Amino acid sequence: MEWVVMPLSCQSSGQRLALAAACFLLVLSCGQQARGQVPLSGFDWLRATFVSDWLARYWADDEAEDGTRLASLPDMFGDSFARGGVLTATNTLPLVTNTTDVLLAGGSRGLKVAEHNKAIPMNRAYLAYNHFHNAAESRIEAPPSPPVTDSLSIDCWTLGLESRFADGLWSLEVQMPFTGDLDVIDPAGLAESHSGQIGNLSAILKRLVYYDPQTSVVVGLGVEAPTGSDFSSRTAVVSYLISNDAVHLHPYLGVLRSPNDSLFFHGFLQLDVATHGNLVTFDDTTGPGNVAGRFNDQTLLYADVGGGYWFWHDPCAGPVTGLAALIEVHYTTTLNDTDTLFATPVGVGGGGHVMDLTNPANRVDVVNLTAAVHAELAQYTSLRVGGIVPLRDPDDRFFDAEVAVQLIQRF
Repeated sequence: MEWVVMPLSCQSSGQRLALAAACFLLVLSCGQQARGQVPLSGFDWLRATFVSDWLARYWADDEAEDGTRLASLPDMFGDSFARGGVLTATNTLPLVTNTTDVLLAGGSRGLKVAEHNKAIPMNRAYLAYNHFHNAAESRIEAPPSPPVTDSLSIDCWTLGLESRFADGLWSLEVQMPFTGDLDVIDPAGLAESHSGQIGNLSAILKRLVYYDPQTSVVVGLGVEAPTGSDFSSRTAVVSYLISNDAVHLHPYLGVLRSPNDSLFFHGFLQLDVATHGNLVTFDDTTGPGNVAGRFNDQTLLYADVGGGYWFWHDPCAGPVTGLAALIEVHYTTTLNDTDTLFATPVGVGGGGHVMDLTNPANRVDVVNLTAAVHAELAQYTSLRVGGIVPLRDPDDRFFDAEVAVQLIQRF
């Protein structure tokens, strides 16, 4: 069978929704029914597309143990990725310029399906911790005083749960991130920025479309809901609120392969498409709630590849039943130019205030390298520690370094 990839344009909301619908229809495509499946409510839309007899026997006879070699392989570790523009506000009386990265949803990052995940439906729960060093920047200029620049680090905790259904050919994953306090306040009282601690609740639908003893392939759709915190900033007497409004859709393809008992490889290809923009309002001397417009996040393409090696893996051993090393490369690129919002609120003295919200780098190509160690405990529990470093220059990076710890429990 040949697969044909066609270029897609995602410039308008209607086209973005059409893209998501087309991907979801592909997920629901039907083929030959696998042995052991039961149609749902008389419909056979849950049937597998390409399923070997070996897989049919596995789901029918060995589903409770979940003990296949692919199911027990370490997940891809991941790298996370930032979204949002840079807000610059200048006031002439007094003269002050406030430039800050916009940290919606507490700066908890956008949904990446490849993060602590693999291309096979699973029953599992997990807790992940990520520390992003120098992940955001705030700069306040108020002459004649020297500029004050703060490099902000972000700590994020993510709780997640994935559960299989429909004969194990599908799974639904739900994850919720939380972050630490992010508050920047100018000691002179001329500027400040604040972001909350609540991230965006996300759901990831996964469907198995191919499986044999060495390879599995999944397709699916992630939906990121705007449950996270808004972002607020103030320069002189003008305050800004960037609302966390956009729903993001994440169609994806995942591949997992293990040619022998020691080696394994992961691959994910994913889009990040915002269905609409985030409302930007400001309060000036004329009154509150003035609308500057909607800032639309750029459409992103993620390509994640990695591999690993079991140093040993013995499910019948003691407390530590396996130890593996992982190495991964993560590439992110923007598929369209940045959005830009420009406004001239009325500030102190009847004017002289300008606001600009944009991505100053416009197009970005981010490459991150991940190295991690995976320890399997008592066969069904995994403790993983990894480090992530950017490989590009400052315009194509969103942190200086990342440390992550993940605890995963299969059941």
